Amino acid sequence: MAASAGGKYPFLAKQSLGQNFLVDDGLARRIVASVADGGSGGSALVELGPGQGALTRHAFERWPRMTAVELDKRAIGALAETLPALAVVQGDMLRVDWAELARRAEGAERLSVMSNPPYHLTAELLLMLVLNAQHVGSAVLTLQKEAVERLLSPAGCKQYTPLGVLYALFARTEVLFELPPTAFSPAPKVTSTCIRIEFGSAERPVEPRLPPASARGVHRVARAAFSERRKMLRQSLKTLLAGLPPSADGCMLSVPERFAQLRAEQLQPADFAELSELLGFIRREPFST
Repeated sequence: MAASAGGKYPFLAKQSLGQNFLVDDGLARRIVASVADGGSGGSALVELGPGQGALTRHAFERWPRMTAVELDKRAIGALAETLPALAVVQGDMLRVDWAELARRAEGAERLSVMSNPPYHLTAELLLMLVLNAQHVGSAVLTLQKEAVERLLSPAGCKQYTPLGVLYALFARTEVLFELPPTAFSPAPKVTSTCIRIEFGSAERPVEPRLPPASARGVHRVARAAFSERRKMLRQSLKTLLAGLPPSADGCMLSVPERFAQLRAEQLQPADFAELSELLGFIRREPFST
């Protein structure tokens, strides 16, 4: 069993769940200290995958009305013993009902998220969060260092991805600190990075006049474009546009000429927003500042 500042943990990590439990108590405290929650007593704080509670026990001291979402029944049982007053929802972190959790929060319009997720869920988790930014205001996550580098890669890089486009347009991402493999049990073969994300809101969008709800439309365009990243957009977006109804004049939509001969990695995030708007996947609205 893995040792911690509080003694031995009650169960081992399960490889099938991709578990790497945080065992460095000092780093656990640093992660929790990076979290901001405006809800009453932590009612807006959601921890995804608390596992053996390395972060939970410190967060619960500050925010006793927080909620934890956990799939592993062993973890739920252990948390019930050590933190019996903790609100725990049994379920998959990728299938959270964000609207319902936000409805329960008091004193905050949107939720705060904290998680040390399994590495193999990183891309799906990041996509889920940005697509639910109307309910999620911020997140503190511990991810594989290489995944963070991909997320922050600019246009023109081989690591530039649709997720990078979305996070440039709809979020502000700050790298906080790194965590060595020895901070976890079992120790992974990679370094981890703790990041803090602030998602834009309708009142304060990251991209001017681009509300969080537009993320789904931009993602459809970016995903289609990157699915054939070596091809020009007039070709890579062909299938996407073929599935749309014709315009009012009966013509099929086509990629605007100034984008048609470019490839996905040549477009800046703002270009994807403009292209998505021109193709009718998003609509910008005026917002107060």
